[in-house]
Parts: sequence; structure tokens; C-alpha cells
Amino acid sequence: AGERVALVCYSRGLARYFQRVTATWKPKERPAYVGLFHQLPVQWGAAPAVDDSDDFEVRLPRELGELAALRPEAERFDSVVVDEGQDFSDSWWPALLAGQTDLF
Repeated sequence: AGERVALVCYSRGLARYFQRVTATWKPKERPAYVGLFHQLPVQWGAAPAVDDSDDFEVRLPRELGELAALRPEAERFDSVVVDEGQDFSDSWWPALLAGQTDLF
């Protein structure tokens, strides 16, 4: 329907699987972003995480929210599909929602 969709997940194996599967779809049917939830802020300009839980649970979610606020509406997502949501810390949910278009 022309919507920008993000498909995010927690595990590397599942992210790679989603990337392989969606790469076979027609270009206009592919999600705008497919991958690890903590790679999205890196794609938008944040420094990559180090093996530090503060990076994954504090810095990257904060920076995703900050970077999302700077993105034009046309580069945000109409929908976000989260697989493995039980593995996301609570700090990621507001950050992911900040990356969505204005729903109201």
C-alpha cells in the first residue's frame, strides 16, 4: 500500500533470515528496514554498540529517539513489526515509536 515498514527483531539469525526472504520480494513490497533493532539507530547515524549492556539498553534507544525526531516524516515508518518483542527492554519501545509517522 506504499507504506514504509520496519521489520525488527532481536536475534542475528532471524534478522538474516528476514533479510534473505524479503530480498526475494518485489522492491515496492519490501520493508524499508529489515534487521536487528539495535542496528536501526546505527543506520540512522549512531555509533555502533560495544559489548556493554548500557549501550544496548540506554544509549542506543536514547539515540534512536533523538535521531528519529530529526528525520523527515517521509523517512519515518508507517508501521513497525517487532518479532521477539519479549526480548526488547522497555527503553526500546518509546524509541521505536518515535520512528513512526504521526499516527493521529
